[in-house]
Amino acid sequence: TLKRLREASHAVGLHALESYRTRDRAVPEVRIGLLDIAAHAAPEESREVLVELISTYGDDLGLRKSACFFLASTSPEAAADLLGPIIVDADRNRTYPPNGSMLRAYIEAMEALDRDPTELLTTVAVDIKQEQEARHLAVETLGEIPSSAGRQALEALIVESAGNSYIRRK
Repeated sequence: TLKRLREASHAVGLHALESYRTRDRAVPEVRIGLLDIAAHAAPEESREVLVELISTYGDDLGLRKSACFFLASTSPEAAADLLGPIIVDADRNRTYPPNGSMLRAYIEAMEALDRDPTELLTTVAVDIKQEQEARHLAVETLGEIPSSAGRQALEALIVESAGNSYIRRK
């Protein structure tokens, strides 16, 4: 049903967005579904809501994680512009969706834009302060992208002395 409704008319998307806004006490799964439909059927009108969910603490974390992916699939330019700086320079005192989820959405956005994500991936891969999930994803993705910068980052990780043997095996 969600797949069918993602392709619904603009009017259905606007109705889903209005329902999302008025059902702030609904279970998170219902709100995620409404936001999914709204983001895909009315992307321009939903963009501001998605950006706010990602960048503002308060809502359900599952909803905020989903917003990353909805933004990446419906507004990849906005997703790349928003997520890239947050992933690299995240204020550790602020609560964002997990870096691994944001990085996965960023990669999807960059693929949709046909852009090379290597620069950000190398930064994440070698940053020992990054969440491990994000570092692992960065390493896996760098292994699939032929680039000299990515290769240098992967070589640096082989000799990393931070004690993370799992990242070296990856």
